[in-house]
Amino acid sequence: MLKDTSLLVLIIAAAGLVVNIITLIVVIGVLRKFKKEAAKLDAGQAATVEALASVQKEKPAGGESKPAAAAGAGVVFCRNCGSPFDSNNAACPQCNTPRGYRKEEGN
Repeated sequence: MLKDTSLLVLIIAAAGLVVNIITLIVVIGVLRKFKKEAAKLDAGQAATVEALASVQKEKPAGGESKPAAAAGAGVVFCRNCGSPFDSNNAACPQCNTPRGYRKEEGN
């Protein structure tokens, strides 16, 4: 009787060991995959930073320098109607309010 239970305990321990080894192999594989993806992201971010740094500034007729469209692109919200629009636009496409407009408070 003692031999049967000790054999059963040995089988359960071996099965647990096998499950732990399989789990370890899976975790190592997932970590390697994430490291490769992180390296790709880092390389992509570095390329984006280099591309933005290499963009030359445009000089409009007034002589003020303004960043090129690729470097200054983004979304802004109209202070008059609240609709989103491209930051390269000089005015809101919905209500034609110029950028930088502030509502008068008070009266």
